[in-house]
Amino acid sequence: MKKIADTLLDQKMNRREFMLYLGGAFLALIGISGMIDALLKHPKSNESAEPGYGATFYGKQ
Repeated sequence: MKKIADTLLDQKMNRREFMLYLGGAFLALIGISGMIDALLKHPKSNESAEPGYGATFYGKQ
């Protein structure tokens, strides 16, 4: 990982190329964190603690 970072930082690049690398890294970070967040969230159950409006089918109790 350090070797990859060193080769990237040693490259000569202009401002536009730097911003492209930075934007790509930012999007990758957002994507990876979103995937981890989606995998770690527990699905909510459909059962509510107290029956109320919308807890039962229409006309059935």
